[in-house]
Amino acid sequence: LDSNGFVTTPPYNQSSTRITKYTGTQTTVDAGLKAAFPGWTDQFVGRNCAYVAIRMTRSANTAAFAVGVPAFSWLVRGHACYDPRDGAQSATDATTWKDSTNAAIIAANYLVHPLGAALPVTAVDWSDVATAALVCDESVTLASGSVEPRYQSAVVWTTDERHETVLERAGAAMGGGVYLVGQKYRCRTASLAVPSPLPTIGVDDYISDGVTFSDTPPIASSVNGVRGTFTSPLHAYEVRDFPSYQDATALSADDGVASWLDLDLASVTSATQAQRLARIAYQKARNSVGVSLRVNFAWFN
Repeated sequence: LDSNGFVTTPPYNQSSTRITKYTGTQTTVDAGLKAAFPGWTDQFVGRNCAYVAIRMTRSANTAAFAVGVPAFSWLVRGHACYDPRDGAQSATDATTWKDSTNAAIIAANYLVHPLGAALPVTAVDWSDVATAALVCDESVTLASGSVEPRYQSAVVWTTDERHETVLERAGAAMGGGVYLVGQKYRCRTASLAVPSPLPTIGVDDYISDGVTFSDTPPIASSVNGVRGTFTSPLHAYEVRDFPSYQDATALSADDGVASWLDLDLASVTSATQAQRLARIAYQKARNSVGVSLRVNFAWFN
């Protein structure tokens, strides 16, 4: 686009196509829309709403519209997020918040966003979120020698979705999620880090059966591979398959019968991150053992 918003790329530069972008900070109505539509008044500012006004003149170049009006899509920057690790930000002042791709920060901010779960900022354990965010920012060295953050996220939602659905999609990007523990939401990532200091739970704290272990699933019904989808930047952010993984040893133990775990990683935009998450999910599905710990009410939080 030139400085006035006119398209300079053929063939639409010959059709007087003009695109005006608004980020939600605008204070006046779009002049072109007001002039084109008698009912479009000065009140139609679109406050706090990002939108695009597109004006196309067909008569200037009919060839450009031979198959109809072209489809438009946009790369959109998400809303600013509160990061408790940044001393310059305040949880109660959204004007101090900044853009983020950190999976833990984004998942936690969905909880307090007015178009998300709309919870008060006090409902989140931000110190716990900060710890998880450090894990997400850890540098991972790839096979190519380049590096990337461990867990990034690009979550998109519509306001008619259930909060549980959006939070599940956000949590999938870090192999964990945000969970209500006691009276506050806490954040967990797929990480080997353990809390310090560890809580001491003694025999007198147990109730009922105390600690119980569930049986592992039979090998015959266990998965031996994992596959799924992610959002690919190389394909205009369309949902594509990430490279699948199959454990050759497990496949042989299962008499060569493939059994797949399917993952939906729509909030992940890195194929290598999707592969890391897939390997973690596979290990959980193939080798995990369920543990239940029942304690008295003193351990509610």
